[in-house]
Amino acid sequence: MLYWPRKHKGTTVDTRWIFSPVDKELQAALADRLRVSPILAHILINRGLTDLDAARAFLRPELSGLHDPALLPGIEQAANRVVEAARNGQKIVVYGDYDVDGISGTALLLQCLRLLGIEADYYIPERLEEGYGLNVEAVGKLKAAGANLIVTTDCGISALDEAKAARNAGMDLIISDHHEPGPELPQAFAVINPKTAGNPYPFKDLSGVGVAFKLAWGIAQSFSGAKKVSPEFRDFLVNAV
Repeated sequence: MLYWPRKHKGTTVDTRWIFSPVDKELQAALADRLRVSPILAHILINRGLTDLDAARAFLRPELSGLHDPALLPGIEQAANRVVEAARNGQKIVVYGDYDVDGISGTALLLQCLRLLGIEADYYIPERLEEGYGLNVEAVGKLKAAGANLIVTTDCGISALDEAKAARNAGMDLIISDHHEPGPELPQAFAVINPKTAGNPYPFKDLSGVGVAFKLAWGIAQSFSGAKKVSPEFRDFLVNAV
């Protein structure tokens, strides 16, 4: 039991955090081997991290423990299309949602592209006037501005009409999102979302910027033609999120 010493106004009752019981021998062993407090060992066990190696990997993650971006369906197709657009002088626009996740994903993808020498614009919808995510009017504006490829971050998984509008306007649309998909996916050039039905990606709870991180990694691989990215780009990815 872990006490959180706070009293409700007008009462003398303490608020307490109550932990689920665990095997005390396992708790002591984990605390000793990992050199952590018994409380942290208790939390690890409650989260299912009872194996020493798994607990150590959770507390002290290494780059080698990151899942290959290619495990996310759509990544390779999307990354290759971005590189193709850049090499053919086509206009790329990163379209992010207006919240912290979307803005962070937009910044990450823009920095990734610029580090590779790829120019791109961005579009963040006005929260009160345009609302969440893609909208048909914005797609029209981007077409009028000469966009050939739109890459979303943290939005787009439910943008059926917007995907159709982009396609009818002759633009390719890449959707990178993490929200729950509906029964029908947008007819986009590529859809990247760990929560799509039958998706084999091992971790389903990536944030929007987490999906953008995987896409940036995939773009770097496609651009270089190698699985391993340059030390400069590796440092960028490590610091990006």
